[in-house]
Order: sequence, then structure tokens, then C-alpha cells
Amino acid sequence: MQLPALSRIPGRSFIACALTASAATALCAQDNNTAEADAPAPSPVQLDHYVVSATRVPTDPSATPSAVTVLDLDHLAAIQTPDLATAISRTPGLSISRTGAFGGPVTIFMRGAGNDHTLFLVDGIRMNTGDASYNNFLGGAGYDGFGRIEVLSGPQSTLYGSSALGGVIVMDTTAGCGPTSGSVATTVGSFGTYGASTEVQGSVGATGYSASLSGFSTQNKREFNDYEALSYSTRVETMLTPAVLVGFTLRGQISEAGSPGSLTFVSPADVDTTTHLATVYAEVSPVESFSSRLTYGWVQREYDYTPKPPPLGNAFDSPFYSRDTRNVIDWQNSWETTDWLTFVAGTTIEFEDVLSSGTDFDNDSQGGYLTASVHPAERLVILGGVRYENYDQFGDAVTWKTGVSYLVEPTRTKLRANYGTGFNAPRPVYVVGDGGV
Repeated sequence: MQLPALSRIPGRSFIACALTASAATALCAQDNNTAEADAPAPSPVQLDHYVVSATRVPTDPSATPSAVTVLDLDHLAAIQTPDLATAISRTPGLSISRTGAFGGPVTIFMRGAGNDHTLFLVDGIRMNTGDASYNNFLGGAGYDGFGRIEVLSGPQSTLYGSSALGGVIVMDTTAGCGPTSGSVATTVGSFGTYGASTEVQGSVGATGYSASLSGFSTQNKREFNDYEALSYSTRVETMLTPAVLVGFTLRGQISEAGSPGSLTFVSPADVDTTTHLATVYAEVSPVESFSSRLTYGWVQREYDYTPKPPPLGNAFDSPFYSRDTRNVIDWQNSWETTDWLTFVAGTTIEFEDVLSSGTDFDNDSQGGYLTASVHPAERLVILGGVRYENYDQFGDAVTWKTGVSYLVEPTRTKLRANYGTGFNAPRPVYVVGDGGV
């Protein structure tokens, strides 16, 4: 389906609930400078349901061959879903495994694939590294500050590159819209458990904003198994003109956890992890049928394992420190050539610096993709695409995907079939060569 002119989705693109091409103001925000004092406030325009992860552009769910689940965050909050990992685990075909008590590493298994075969994207930037480093982030993360979470099942390396064999989890920081609103929540439980969180979002004129802050602490049941975490997020974006959007996001998590070891091999240690992610982006839509988005992202993950000294700890346990820093440039273009043909093409460049076990080396990569969505008949969609990826440490990879779907209108039943290839780049810590380990 085709969205209204210049309409984009909150959480991925234009801040407005809807925009008109003739007016530069968002309908979700009042223009206090020009509106009459007694004029009724403009009402938000309700857009149709859409998904983004399947094609990287807003798409009617009935018009995509891929299997996509959009998590209902309001419903999850209403039923008191405790954390992000539990929320994601409600997706069909997906399971999670938590190591130890709350705050311990969480791994994701989608459609039977391995724990490092699910790609985890936050604000368009991959959280995965060679050691699936989203695990510690996910272990204690809530869904405060997230405006949209989509789970895309099946091989998706054509659109997203390495690690997308089982599927992709796409998460976006809330894009502010409408009058200022917010919430405050507290948590109290056994084993010295307490926490608090606050969120705010809204818009002023053509500028949307959101922010969140949360803290959590628990002693858990075992000794040397405490957990503390502080998380934050913010997003600001504005329409410079009716066709130009700019914005930035900032998100992070700082956690301190105790690792008591196994019941038979007591080896208590302190595990400190930090994750910080920032993006700056601009999107231009000079005409209704074409848009171009350029994103710069910076993400850094640190992991510090410090064993307790004897007599509390084990003399054979060794400290370990790793740091992964990536600078990412992502350029995406979408072009609706006709009512029945849409192209999406782009390129992603990553500059990755890895410090592991005292060895520092680079693991840069470059990739490009092209996909086409064809609507040869009403309710019939054919999708195809190809991607080329190059890793400085590992070499090249080519992936492709094709799919078809047909919507049976009387029963709203979608028939679909997909075939795709995927790959997972080898872990950098296993590389032998210049700068490797």
C-alpha cells in the first residue's frame, strides 16, 4: 500500500503522526504561533498498520511475504511484563535462555538457530559483535524509552548482513508526538529488589522529543549475586522543511553484577558492563516517490570480569576485559517507480575496533544491497533482493532472498512462501593473522 504524501512512521522516520505536503507543521502538534486561541487543537491522523523490518521501509503487513511480529508495548506494560527479554520471548518461534539470576546474560534462539544467529538492531545500529554482545545488554534491559519493537523471522542477511540467519529484532527509541506526556513507575520485591523509571515524550511545533531514565537493583538469592543497572535514552528530531528531517538518539546501560560461579565450583567475581549508543540522521524526501536517509552511528560495549581474590575467590580464575567500538555509516534509498514497483537500495560501512585479551585489532566491513517489490496483480506481492558484504578479516559473502505472498481477501488469509540465504561472520577472537588473536 502507499502511505500519504510525506507520511512516515514514528520511531523510524518523520516525527509527525501524519504530515501534509502543503503544510510544514505536524498535525500531532499545535502551532501556537498561528492558531487562533479558541480554535480546536488539531487531531492526530491515524495511519494504517505497517511494518518496517521486512523491507526497511513502511509496508502494509498484508503486502509482505516475511513473517513479522510487532510487539504491543502498551499491552505488555498492562500485563506487567517485567523486562525486555520476557517481552521478546512472547514471539512465536523464539525462545530465550538466561544464565544465572536476573541481570545475567540472555541469549536468543529463533527458529532453532544458534544464539549468535539473531541480529539485534537498536535505532538502526547492530548490537551484535563477534561474541553476540547484546547478551549482557539484554540481561537487565527494560523496554522503557522504546517506541516500537518488531521481530522479523527467517534469514534476513540480504537486508541486514551478518548474524541475521534466524531473524532480526528491530527496536527504535520513542519518537515524540503530540502534547507532553509521561509516566513514573516503581518496583519493590524480595531479596532487596527495588527500581524506578520515568519517561516523557511530546512535540513542540515540528520538533519531537522523548527521554527515559530507569534504575534497578537486586541482591538476588545467592551470595555474590547482586545486580545494579542504570539505563537512559533520549531522542530529538525536527522537520527543517516539509521534505527534510534531522534528528539524533542517545541510549545507554551501565550495570554491575556479581557472578558467584557454579554450586560445585565457587568462583565469585564482579562483572561490569557498559553499552552506549548514539546516532545522528537526516532524511530527505524531495518527491513523494523517493526518499534518502543517511545515518551515522557510534556504539561501544565494554565487559570487565574481575574475580574475587582468595580466600573468597578461586586462585585459578583470571580477570578479563574486552571493548568493542564501532562507527557506522548507513545510507538507504527507496524509490517507488510506479504503483506496482518499488526499489530499496543502500550501503553500510562499519569501522570496528576490538580490544580482547589485551590484543587490539580492526574488523572493518562494507556492504551493499538492492531489493525490489513487485505488485503484478491486486493482493499479489513478489519480493527479491541481493547483498554483497566484505569483511577485512574474513573476505566476501553474497546473499539473496525471494518471496511471494497473496492475500485472500474474503478471509484475510495471507499465503506466503520465502527462500533466502544468510551468513554469520566468524568471531574476531578466532582470527589468526595480522592484528588477530
